Amino acid sequence: MLICKRSLILFLLGVFGADADEVKSVSVMEGDSVTLHTDVTDIQRDDQILWMFGPRDTRIAEIRNQKPNTYDETARYKGKLKLNNETGSLTITNISIRNSGLYKVEIINSKETSGRKFNVTVYDEVKSVMEGDSVTLHTDLTHIQTQDQILWMFGPRDTRIAEIRNQKPNTYDETARYGSKLKLNNETGSLTITNISIRNSGLYKVEIINSKETSGRKFNVTVYDASADNRSHVCAVTVAAAVVVLVVFIGIVVAVKQSRQRSHEEGISINHLNNDMRANRDEVSVPLAAANGVQHPPCIG
Repeated sequence: MLICKRSLILFLLGVFGADADEVKSVSVMEGDSVTLHTDVTDIQRDDQILWMFGPRDTRIAEIRNQKPNTYDETARYKGKLKLNNETGSLTITNISIRNSGLYKVEIINSKETSGRKFNVTVYDEVKSVMEGDSVTLHTDLTHIQTQDQILWMFGPRDTRIAEIRNQKPNTYDETARYGSKLKLNNETGSLTITNISIRNSGLYKVEIINSKETSGRKFNVTVYDASADNRSHVCAVTVAAAVVVLVVFIGIVVAVKQSRQRSHEEGISINHLNNDMRANRDEVSVPLAAANGVQHPPCIG
């Protein structure tokens, strides 16, 4: 049996094991909410739950003596943090790009200290594109200034793939991943990837750097296999054709059955009619024979 489906999404990447040093990667769209789970089912009275963020392990939330508290010393969250009193899980609502990073939780009690780690990536935009098509990642700039530097990067290592410096565009392809697929817009700094392939899927980042500030955007690009899409289309057509054939077949079976039923009923009616006619003929022939003086031979029994 063939099942045709096409998926898309928010993204949960990576697998977390029992080792506390392993990191669970979580990807979420800007403006959405994400919950980081402690895997505790019920906090005990002596449990302390401590949530930290970033390379300096800045404390952002805590449950001590079953009393929850959140902290926002850098004004990074502004009321976005919610603690579950029963499990200690942390929810970040209306998440933004600056909430991306490494989160750690420590579960401390009299017996042991355990923990988990989460790498949270927040995207501005998710792009889904068919293999062989083109996709444009926008900087949201209307016009690049002379002092602006536009830097495009790809992947977990932030590999530089394109740049505009002093209004001069350049593309780089150290891993031969793109060939001549990368096109930069000289006015806006937006990046277009032409004839995109599966291996071009992944995380893209752009940094817009000038004398006043550095800003940026992140894009998660997913490229679908065109042949898989065609197979899905063929599968859908095949299933539809099979349904039509099945409906026609059922219709024919029902029609034949009804026809046989009618023929059977008509046959029974004709037999009854013939029997009635014979009975009537016999009833008429006996009195006529008697009237004509015809004697029937006695029955020998």
